[in-house]
Amino acid sequence: MASQNPAQANFSDSSDDFKKQGAYLVIEDTRGNTFGDIDGDGKNMIKFKSFLTAFNDQFTSNWNSQELYGRMDPLYTFQNTNRVITVSLGIPSVSYKEGISNMKRIQALERLMYPNYETTENVSSITDSPVFKVQFANLIQDAAGGGGLHCIIPSVAFNPNIEAGFYADGNKKFKQLVPKELSLELTLNILHIHELGWSGKTFTGAPNFPSKAAPRGIGTLDTSAKPGST
Repeated sequence: MASQNPAQANFSDSSDDFKKQGAYLVIEDTRGNTFGDIDGDGKNMIKFKSFLTAFNDQFTSNWNSQELYGRMDPLYTFQNTNRVITVSLGIPSVSYKEGISNMKRIQALERLMYPNYETTENVSSITDSPVFKVQFANLIQDAAGGGGLHCIIPSVAFNPNIEAGFYADGNKKFKQLVPKELSLELTLNILHIHELGWSGKTFTGAPNFPSKAAPRGIGTLDTSAKPGST
């Protein structure tokens, strides 16, 4: 159970302990853009304390097909294999202060969806496109290096949980609403930065690909826990 009033600046609850066990999403901007260190997340990084609500890791093999006269089935030629991860997260804000921090994180992520420009003689050109490294425990992780997966993020959706309510600034009243809980939905198009495939009968990728299996002998982690629960 929570031990303090959520209105207090230093309020914390069981969700903070959950974060210490690795239940947080890390998004790193690979371009090195400066957007501050939000409550100790780290330079060029965003860390959301979160509860996993949906996860899908999809592999799609693409083939070219050619119709041949007299042949019932097309002739297929392999092209490539794409990997797309969709993830939905519930992000709690157990205090007004934490809610402000989470809104800053959302703001930084939404800004990072735009490219870098360079202007020369009043002509702007794109110099860097938004590319990220994303990690969530072992489910979203570079199997070779152990860090975040390189990816592009074609879709980000931020939705306040209306039923959970909002914190309202006492001075600004409803001019500044801070969600007590929000959901974040991401689509990640994974960029393969190391060799993947089979050489003869041996897989050439990392032994842990696509994600590390849980080590033997560990207990279970209740991912349905909510802030304030025991």
